[in-house]
Amino acid sequence: MEGGKLSAPGIERCHEAAKLLVGSGENFEKLKNFLQEPFNWAAVRFAAESLMLPKRADFQEEDPQLFQISSVIGKKLQANKEVILLDYGAGKGRLARMLKENLNAIQRKKIKYIAVEPDGSCEEEIRQSAGDMLAGSRVIKDGKNLSEYTGKVDVAVLCNVLHEIEPTQWRNELTIILQALNSQGSLIICEDHAIPAGELPHKLGFIILDAGELKTLFSLEEKPHCKWHPDDRYKDRLLCVEITKEKATVNDTSVKSALQDLSIRLKSLIKNMRVEPKTLKAREGRMYALYSQMLVNCQFTLEELSQKQRRANIVDIPKRHRAKKSTLSSLRSE
Repeated sequence: MEGGKLSAPGIERCHEAAKLLVGSGENFEKLKNFLQEPFNWAAVRFAAESLMLPKRADFQEEDPQLFQISSVIGKKLQANKEVILLDYGAGKGRLARMLKENLNAIQRKKIKYIAVEPDGSCEEEIRQSAGDMLAGSRVIKDGKNLSEYTGKVDVAVLCNVLHEIEPTQWRNELTIILQALNSQGSLIICEDHAIPAGELPHKLGFIILDAGELKTLFSLEEKPHCKWHPDDRYKDRLLCVEITKEKATVNDTSVKSALQDLSIRLKSLIKNMRVEPKTLKAREGRMYALYSQMLVNCQFTLEELSQKQRRANIVDIPKRHRAKKSTLSSLRSE
């Protein structure tokens, strides 16, 4: 209302109404900055957190990610007399505790739980959470020590773990897991695509792949099967994919291609956020910072992989030279 007359609503009218309420100049700028504060604060906070080590997730009742994983484990329990479960990057044992609290005694006896966790401070919590399900009564600190389980694991789980493994090690670590699976085994990968806080799990920073990029990473012909949470709050946020061992393989080329795919997706998301109207809510600020951080992390990783390849080529030159010299010597002797 202006001059005693009602006006039709519109964005320009809102702008003028704000000026009438607080005046122009400094007061108007203060109001504008105040309304932008949630976006700015969330973006800056997330960026600052991205320089800090990640925190271990604690067990929570009705954990939505554990709900997604439990459906796969439940099917395996119905189909097999025994289920060998590999929790790779077990953390504080939240998956083991979920199983312990939600399965009956008969079901628990069918599970042989293998925990791989490099952080020794988590071992006691894992033991308590797993109880008599823990295979070999020990926690394995390095995936390289999984050789005794090669070809025996029914289900391997990476819950919020893949993004904490340095991508230069994806080929080695994921190959170890795939080799541990039996012919009918499945790898479950869970990731939160809207992580509430930034983190720095390693020097290259976190990288979260979607289903399409996981397809590329594992050299699959089709996208892996996705299990979305039925609650709308987690729609398009909590990714849970099941990858069967058959035809899944990870190599240097697939790692690089997956990162290139991610880089293209992130650039598109950032461009859209710059063009589309913004609500300036805290979530938008956090997501903008997440995409920006991941894009930088992705570029750092691609550069690291290129440097690693160049170093390998330099080391390989003398070997190729010796092989060529040996061939020439053989030809001359003939």
